[in-house]
Amino acid sequence: MNCILARALLFVLTLFLVSCPENTNNQTPILQALNTDKSSGVSPLIVQFSWLAASDPDNDPVLCTLDTNNDGELEFPNFDCSKILTQSFTYPNNGNFIARLTVSDGKGA
Repeated sequence: MNCILARALLFVLTLFLVSCPENTNNQTPILQALNTDKSSGVSPLIVQFSWLAASDPDNDPVLCTLDTNNDGELEFPNFDCSKILTQSFTYPNNGNFIARLTVSDGKGA
């Protein structure tokens, strides 16, 4: 009896998962350009990051994260980059750094 119930549950769960609609029409947010006011200098170095306003073709809210040294730790997490167009960061030590600005719409794009 338990085997029949388990098979019935598996069928219902599978049917439910397969029948869930996916938003395949979700379009990727757009960020025109990312700029910095400096590309080198002596530490401590204050760098101003700037970009053109981000937008989403589906009119979804656009959020950005900024990792100023590509270490996976977000110095500026989840801010509205359609309204906030600059962020400043002070690099306290000398070195080569890669900054990563990620744009998302909260729906996987």
